[in-house]
Amino acid sequence: MTAQTIPATSQITYSKAISSTSIRFEWSSAQGADSYILVVNGTFHPETQNFTYTTLNGQVDNLQQATSYSCYVYSSNPAGLGAKSLVKTIRTLVQPPNNVAVTELTQGMARVTWNSVSGVLLYQMSVTANNKPGFPPVLKNVSGTAMNISNLEPCTTYTIGVASINMFLEPGESTNFTFLTSTISTVSSISVEYSCLTSTAIVRWDVVFGATLYRAVITDGQGRSFNCTSTNSTCQFLMLVCGERYTVRITAIGNCESTSDGTYVFETAPCPPKAPQLYRECSTNVILFSWDSTNNTAYYFAIAVDSDQLVTECLTVDTSCFFTDTVCGKTYSFYVRSIYTGGLDCNTGYTDGVVIKTAPCLPQNIYTTANCASISSAVITWHEAAGAKTYIVEARGNRKDFYNCSSANTSCTLTDLECGESLSVWIVATNGDCTTDPVLGEVAETVPCIPQNVSAVKTCSSESASLTWNNANGAVLYIGTATHIDGTVHTCAAMAPECTFPNLRCGETYDVKVKATNLQCNSSESQHVTLQTAPCAPVRVGVTRDCAANHVIASWQALQAGSLYTAVLQDEHGPTVNCSTSSNNCTFTDLLCGMNYNLTVTRNDGQCRSLPSSSIQIQSAQELMGTQQLQQTGSSNV
Repeated sequence: MTAQTIPATSQITYSKAISSTSIRFEWSSAQGADSYILVVNGTFHPETQNFTYTTLNGQVDNLQQATSYSCYVYSSNPAGLGAKSLVKTIRTLVQPPNNVAVTELTQGMARVTWNSVSGVLLYQMSVTANNKPGFPPVLKNVSGTAMNISNLEPCTTYTIGVASINMFLEPGESTNFTFLTSTISTVSSISVEYSCLTSTAIVRWDVVFGATLYRAVITDGQGRSFNCTSTNSTCQFLMLVCGERYTVRITAIGNCESTSDGTYVFETAPCPPKAPQLYRECSTNVILFSWDSTNNTAYYFAIAVDSDQLVTECLTVDTSCFFTDTVCGKTYSFYVRSIYTGGLDCNTGYTDGVVIKTAPCLPQNIYTTANCASISSAVITWHEAAGAKTYIVEARGNRKDFYNCSSANTSCTLTDLECGESLSVWIVATNGDCTTDPVLGEVAETVPCIPQNVSAVKTCSSESASLTWNNANGAVLYIGTATHIDGTVHTCAAMAPECTFPNLRCGETYDVKVKATNLQCNSSESQHVTLQTAPCAPVRVGVTRDCAANHVIASWQALQAGSLYTAVLQDEHGPTVNCSTSSNNCTFTDLLCGMNYNLTVTRNDGQCRSLPSSSIQIQSAQELMGTQQLQQTGSSNV
């Protein structure tokens, strides 16, 4: 770590007494210095002062008048002080004389006097015209304590200063005296008659003794001035601008001029408000009407006129009004005027109207009508909403998320719908700027879907058949139809995906279909399926007995080829003997003598077995003799 060294030496480069009590100094910069210590010692009297600076200049005040001082400077930093500079000896200036007085001798001439200062042989007098900024003062050196000044302008304020000059011909500070040359009185009691109807003002004032002419000047807020010269005590100003604040000055002109102080002010009627603007809150129909402020305005009067010419008023000192009771679906025109602060019956008149529409009213009485002739559409209707240009309908289904349609009328059609949808329907109205909140309408039900996977199952044990299918979306009820070739129609209805047709004919073919309904619309018919009912029991069953051969031949009428017939011979004790054949007869052998038998025949079409035929009773004899034939309706002994 390097140790810091003391700074280099600084020297006083400039020193000057600027008054009888102050000296101004400047010194050079010294390398390594953080600050500078200026020492001021009385050369011939015991007085010492020192001052620390971080800059390269300074001023020492409160010194003794016309006194010599020895001055030097040290540079300084934390390591210590630099070497002492060379000593400069400076003498403060001589103090100015006192009791300076000015006496007017004639118009344009005055005498200046003052007290002498001990040891001073020469004085400097300066004369400055205060109303001529930029002009240098007139300087004169005087060896005495009085002097006459001439060529003074009338109605002018002068600053007259007297300074003492030392042995080095350096003047000190001056003792100043303000002197006003002769003038005429200023105008008083100014008044203005302003007319807002003609935009004119008549300025009046009291006459001034010695004035032969008057000049009236009005100045607006932008500094623009308008002049009027008059030999009497009135002036008229025409075509004044609205909303201005005018300052009035009256100059009385004689041998010289005197001007009033300009404290009198008058205002013109306000201008019409500018930049009227509207802000509308669509959800609440609150409308904010605002405008730019105008000068000289006591308050503003705003009105809103709706499309039915109903007027709403607002009086305010602000530059805006809230209109909270506006009605939906209306067109409003807004106007505002400024009311003058001057107490006259003056106002700007209304601005041009600013027009805005409130949000549309809510649609009412929303109805949904399913198009039963079309699976993919539904018609939404509603009553007209005031102020609406367009309506937008949105629907959400239980299977597909989103449908919509729009219309400028009071109905629209939702398209591309899926069957069996239950739609929640909302509608909004818009006028292009504002849109209403959604309004919930009736639930829309689309046409039920067509039942699928239809299957007809015949019930083998009865004259009925069951119809099954898959559940169809949107269905509340299903209606099945079975149609015979002769036109006979059988129906069944069910809420579940199955129903049964009773009382069908055995051994017949039916055309079967099903459709779904939601009690408003029916679906299209399902695919058609063919139903073959269970076969009928064989008819014309008969028995041929051969007693000698001890066997029985059962026969029947064969109605359909390809069927299998089964004849069952049951004795009185329960055991049975079966015989199956595809023909129309069957032979039973080895019958027991003296036994009673019951004979039935059934038919099987490969899917169902028919009911048994009517039973035929056969009674065997002790001996079989000859051959006997027995029909279905009888009984026999064998």
